[in-house]
Amino acid sequence: MSNNIVITHSLILMILTQYVFSQSAPPFSWVRNITSVGNNQMNTAKYSPDGKYIVSISLNDGLTVFNTSDYSRTSNNNSLFSSGQIAYGLSLTPDGTRVVFSHYQNTASNTYVMNIPSLSLNQTSQSTSLITMQEFDVNHNSTKYIRCGYPGFEIVSLINNTVIVSNPLTNSNTHACKFSVENNYAVTALNGNSFYVYNNTNHNIFQYKSSGYISCLMWNSKGSSLAFVVAGSGGGVYIWDLQTKIIQKIYYNVVDEWYMALDWSPDDTMLAFSVRYYKTIVLNMTSPMKNVIFDVSMPGYCWEVDFSPNSQYLL
Repeated sequence: MSNNIVITHSLILMILTQYVFSQSAPPFSWVRNITSVGNNQMNTAKYSPDGKYIVSISLNDGLTVFNTSDYSRTSNNNSLFSSGQIAYGLSLTPDGTRVVFSHYQNTASNTYVMNIPSLSLNQTSQSTSLITMQEFDVNHNSTKYIRCGYPGFEIVSLINNTVIVSNPLTNSNTHACKFSVENNYAVTALNGNSFYVYNNTNHNIFQYKSSGYISCLMWNSKGSSLAFVVAGSGGGVYIWDLQTKIIQKIYYNVVDEWYMALDWSPDDTMLAFSVRYYKTIVLNMTSPMKNVIFDVSMPGYCWEVDFSPNSQYLL
């Protein structure tokens, strides 16, 4: 039995094969590479909810949709990008019809929603309170999305393109935000040293302050646990339980490590994260010890990790 894992770094998509139950075979074997349109830096890539497409953003190439049946390019759109512009916060709607993102142009105050797989423009939303935007996440019902940046975060309706919630979080730089399946949501705050959890009626139900920098957040598929990674003092991977409010550290590291990306497999059996730009680690979440089942250094930066809907692939 095997799971296939795809890893995205600066230039290519790399596909590896994992032998789960084989003791004699190496844990992973190389399968293939996939290049960006112009062999440029690939900043982020995510699977569509049905697993049919991969949507990526590359430096100077704009957005590209790949067909996962043969990894051919289905569409490309760089009409919104000038030379050297970098996109932020790529998030796909759970209904698989749209992609939400922003890009840097002096200030990243515009949010763009494009249709999948055509990449035609669906809507544009300009923030009047956020100077910059760093991450987006669409809720489980595909009715709204959260965008975080400086100072604070906003929740915007995908139905009528209006701001539903605007929270400055006391002039915080909020760089990570995630909805759970229950429409609870978590955001980082205080320039990365804290995170807040809000319920589906926008009331703050939990706040945590770390001694280090909280760089990434991710809910499990049930919305019962929130994983987060801390860099610097107290660095490592932590799990927060929604019901008990207890925090458990599951992965330890030296204090100078830096995390760029985090994702929980849809079947909740694996947790993947990238460390210090060039390494990807996968933890076995079914084991009481949460042991490492994949640990490999990459030939370039690893900006993103994203599991496929069937938990067999990882971008």
